[in-house]
Amino acid sequence: MPSKLSLLAAVGLCIGLTAAPLSAQKEDEVLTKGATGNDPYTEGKPELKEALGIASYGPFLFCEHGNDKVQQEMGDLDILWIETEHFRIGSNLPEYKIPNGDKIQKNKLRAELKELNEVLPGFKYKRIKVIDKWLRLHLYAQRVEKIWDDVSEILGVDDSAFPAGRGELVNGAYAGEGPYFGHAEKHCILLLQKESNLGRFTQRFINLNRSTPIRWQFTKTDTIFFGTCTEFGEGYFRNDSILHNHVVFNVAHNLVDAFKHHTWSLPVWIPEGIAHHLCRKQDERYNNYSAVEEGSTSLRKEWDWAPKVRARVKHEIAPPSETMANWMKYDDLKFTNHLMVWARVDYMLKEHPEKFASFVSKLKSGIPGVESYQLPTADQVRSQQKAVFMEMFGWTWEDFDEAWSKWILKNYPKK
Repeated sequence: MPSKLSLLAAVGLCIGLTAAPLSAQKEDEVLTKGATGNDPYTEGKPELKEALGIASYGPFLFCEHGNDKVQQEMGDLDILWIETEHFRIGSNLPEYKIPNGDKIQKNKLRAELKELNEVLPGFKYKRIKVIDKWLRLHLYAQRVEKIWDDVSEILGVDDSAFPAGRGELVNGAYAGEGPYFGHAEKHCILLLQKESNLGRFTQRFINLNRSTPIRWQFTKTDTIFFGTCTEFGEGYFRNDSILHNHVVFNVAHNLVDAFKHHTWSLPVWIPEGIAHHLCRKQDERYNNYSAVEEGSTSLRKEWDWAPKVRARVKHEIAPPSETMANWMKYDDLKFTNHLMVWARVDYMLKEHPEKFASFVSKLKSGIPGVESYQLPTADQVRSQQKAVFMEMFGWTWEDFDEAWSKWILKNYPKK
């Protein structure tokens, strides 16, 4: 069974404002609260924890060890821990000053704080100018649960679609090894500041000598993990909108990969396209890629994708759907290929959402002649994809090209 899901090779498209410097007095106050596990917003009150969907602050299993073991191995690094319905999160993120110069980000943060304030009355969202560490953790807990809901909606499922435990079937069919999108344990997320700290985690718990953002499957506990740090890319992720999109992209990717258990990988256009869709729906200025051939910071400026897709369709230079559908490795994707997978999924979700959900579900339900614990070959996956696509849509790949191209020319702008 593979353990590596994929590695981030290139990030966002547009550099925005970074967080303001920390106030020393405020930082010390928050660190003290975090070190004792004391959430100043719920104060451990059961009714507030329930309203926020907080299961615990620990101790709990994190990847393959207890979060207390992770904390011990990370030295004197102060990590705040929280467990929600579907996730276990560790955060070392600093407090964050709401920017006045980016109205899109400012309005988004105000809306998110208002939503949080509706169930957490211990602060007045309109007066918040600096989001402290605990409040920021609550925002990310709220955000990742929303990603869970969004991916569930795209795939046409809810939690009842997955088994309660290993070896159980759902309506007589295999749907994974547990309740968390088909995995036995909750998904884990680690949000840190420094590359060196992320590197310490990956070295100690994954046995990899790297300090870049990572998606990983811990097979011993059947846990899916995403870890990142704000220092990566010369501090690119210190901007909260950029970090938020980064989390959306990678957590969505993990969920699609995990769907009905990550024993084998879908053709890359499906998870990459869904991740692009949700990332751009959140804020189209900041894009992420699992890998891109011409990886460079210049890609941060390339955010207006629709006109580029339309131009390629009009001039008949877009890769055929059959070619796109057969891509199995992220490293093979060029920047323009990412536009194509996004646009194909964009079309599916706007014009045929139910059929697309059924297509992905049927494809992940199994490959004929391959047991649930076995790895199919790439050709077996491609063959099954073609058969299921025809079954669900009644289309050949050429039919898909024709319908998609007409829709692009009608709906995507020229400029």
